[in-house]
Amino acid sequence: MLEIPAFLQMIDYVHSASDLSQKSKRLSRVCDVYLSLYRRLQSWYEAYQRDYPSKLHWEQPSRFHTVHAIPSERVHSTCIYFPDFESGHIHLLYWTSHVLLFSNLGMLYPSCLPNTQEDTQPPFPPFPCGVQEMHDMAVNIARSVEYFIQPKTVALGACVISFPTAVAFGYFEYFNLPECDWFRQIFAYTRKFGIDVGDFLEAMPSETNLEFVMC
Repeated sequence: MLEIPAFLQMIDYVHSASDLSQKSKRLSRVCDVYLSLYRRLQSWYEAYQRDYPSKLHWEQPSRFHTVHAIPSERVHSTCIYFPDFESGHIHLLYWTSHVLLFSNLGMLYPSCLPNTQEDTQPPFPPFPCGVQEMHDMAVNIARSVEYFIQPKTVALGACVISFPTAVAFGYFEYFNLPECDWFRQIFAYTRKFGIDVGDFLEAMPSETNLEFVMC
């Protein structure tokens, strides 16, 4: 599998194209690689769920707003729980991988659109991502946070979710979506344990490997 950092470099390569024709060709290549990555990630995740049925996640009513006196309309009514931290981290990295690719493509496409409607402009490939599917994955990341920041595990949990949170929050913030408020509630909560917003987002390891072992 092409590593995700290499794919992000391909996106930067599109930005550096000198004209629309060159940009269109590079964008088409990026879309082809994205679709291949998408299918392989999906196949890996399906195999993981099939081979490890005890590691699946589940939904349950959220208790965050009742325990921490946060208005219920500002949080999700349900949250996602996992059998253990390790499997939870795997699910998070899967969702995060998709949202990271989607967000970068979402920022790339507007920069590729020509400013005129001339007939001579080169054709641009359609946006390859399923927008609702990707949005749902970002929401899954947000709904998973409650599991990881329980009082007894908040320090370790903040480290586990730091990278997924940075990606999901960045997506919500860039597109000005209401889910940003959910993460702000989380940041306020973690400050009670001495984990400030900046530290919370920067707590990710200096090198995060998003490669998956293909089954």
